[in-house]
Amino acid sequence: MFRSMKIVSSLTLLNSVLPFLLLPILTFQLTLEEYGGLILLESFIVILTPILQFSIAGLIVEYFKLSKSDFSLYLTNSLIIVLPVFVFFQIIVFYSSEFIVGRFGLHEGWFLTLPIIILFNVTIQASVLVYQCKKKYRLYSLFLLGPNVVTFILTISLLFFFDLGWESKLFAVFSSFFLFSVLSFYLLIKELDIKWKLSWFMVSSNLKFTLPIIPHSVAAGMYFMADRIFISEFLGNASVAIYAAGMQLAMIMSVLQNSLSKAWAPFVMEFIAQKAEEKTLFLDGYSQLFRFMFLACLVVILSGVIISIVIYFLVDHLLPIDYSQAKYLGIMLIGGFCLLGFYKVYTPILWYHKRTGSLSKVTVIVFLINLVLNLLLIPKYGVYGACYATIISIACQFLFSQAIVFSVVKNHKRGPVGVN
Repeated sequence: MFRSMKIVSSLTLLNSVLPFLLLPILTFQLTLEEYGGLILLESFIVILTPILQFSIAGLIVEYFKLSKSDFSLYLTNSLIIVLPVFVFFQIIVFYSSEFIVGRFGLHEGWFLTLPIIILFNVTIQASVLVYQCKKKYRLYSLFLLGPNVVTFILTISLLFFFDLGWESKLFAVFSSFFLFSVLSFYLLIKELDIKWKLSWFMVSSNLKFTLPIIPHSVAAGMYFMADRIFISEFLGNASVAIYAAGMQLAMIMSVLQNSLSKAWAPFVMEFIAQKAEEKTLFLDGYSQLFRFMFLACLVVILSGVIISIVIYFLVDHLLPIDYSQAKYLGIMLIGGFCLLGFYKVYTPILWYHKRTGSLSKVTVIVFLINLVLNLLLIPKYGVYGACYATIISIACQFLFSQAIVFSVVKNHKRGPVGVN
């Protein structure tokens, strides 16, 4: 299990290097307003993604519970569910485009294309999850790293050789996602022997698990992206660019904790399932797991300190002078991402016990807290106000969810030993 964690963490970390390398290139080549507008379009992708991709959220959980044939049927119906959701949100985006484009000064054509880009990404992410669970790391790395590698190469090419400016990255993302979506679709059908059979039982099973996740996923995406929308409204797109640059610097920490969580979640679920099967879950299972969690949190803290020092001394050489504030914003936001790392260390227990509804309640509450904080702090403190709002919100999310984890374990312990 630890070998799998090491491989997945390393690949996830490597996958996030390329977007970071694009930061100094884009900030030097684009104006503040152009970069800010690009960031807003990418923010809407982040907000819409969990809604369109919600049905594949249960793949990791069900892989360890279903037979091979049942999992294949479950995956098929997970992908089928995506189609009507896509049509619905494409209609919503179409009718809301005039208002949103006019309000934030976005490009209408690209705004209307966002759901299509996200649809391409559904099968890519399904392959990432499936091949991670199957421990086929060559295919896992292909679909994890491939889209970002192609996006990086195409962005550079379109920016410097075709002079497409801020649209270079969007053209690159669209082309890359389309290519890997087709490849993913082909390999999933071939390897899992997918037959396009609608199963109401599997649809029902999927929706019972994934529907409660939607408020959690949407609210999480919103409160990580709402600050940019508020900044655009109160301060303009140039300030969005500065804040986004600081956030991108802090994303080094986010990437690290995210790479840990991608490997950590399957490890926790497999660990609990194994201990439950051995009837030792409450004899030593949870105690051992909590020790691992404590060590994981220490790793997150140490990583945050090291990354903060690196950013402080190197960032002035990476970004234009107009982005000088980004250094201090990035260091502050690293603290918030450390707390988010703690949150991701503990919450797989709730996923295993299918307490996704509890996560949704916490995230919705935290999202509302974040909205209020953004409204109060951004007008008063500018881009630093958005930073304060983000850190306070993540701290609340961690504390609330940790309380639920301890409650679930305590209540579970009252039942028969090893029963899930």
